[in-house]
Order: sequence, then structure tokens, then C-alpha cells
Amino acid sequence: MATINKATLRDMVLQSLGALGKGQGADPDDTVLVERAIDSAFESLQTLGLGDYPIAAVPEEMQFPLRDMVAGMLVNEYGLVGEGLGKVLRAASTAEVRMRRERRSNAPKTRAKPEYF
Repeated sequence: MATINKATLRDMVLQSLGALGKGQGADPDDTVLVERAIDSAFESLQTLGLGDYPIAAVPEEMQFPLRDMVAGMLVNEYGLVGEGLGKVLRAASTAEVRMRRERRSNAPKTRAKPEYF
């Protein structure tokens, strides 16, 4: 999977919430609501130092955690209950940790050079 744009991320969030089936188009009201949540989540990620990419090109390793984070922000608006609610909230609660882990694993590996006197 390559980078994705905001519209693709929006559709991933709506599918995660059960509000959009495969091959369907997003409702205009859903589009506005989810894109606002994406913007809010992205601002938070920038504050945490995890949003160092443009929202128009979300890298592969950030796509699912970001989807889960945004979906977690919207569970009340979409009336999720029961097992669906638990699944989305569990994924949302670990999203930031997964993002940090991905950043660490993709960080350039440099070895320390000892200085001898």
C-alpha cells in the first residue's frame, strides 16, 4: 500500500464505523464530520511530533492507526454499541502507541562512535 489522501482516509474511517460499504460514496454530511475529525486528529499528531507528513499523503505505516484514532473520536456520532463499539475503542486506544512504535522501527539506524582519548 502506498500513501493515501484525505478522501481515502475518510472512506476508511467510515467503513470502520460501518457507515460506508465497499464501493459506496460518502454522504456529504458524513464527509464534513469525518474530515473535521481527521483535521483535529492530525493537529494532535503534529503537536505530539507524529504528524511530520502532509495530510494529502498519509504514509503506509500511519494509515490504520490514524483511521482507528479518528474512528474512536466519532463512535458517539455514529451510535456504535456492543461489540462494534468495543472493537473501535480498543483500536483507538492503542493508535498512538502503534504510531510511535512504527516511527521507532522506521527510524534510521546509526551506531554510536566512541571517542577515545
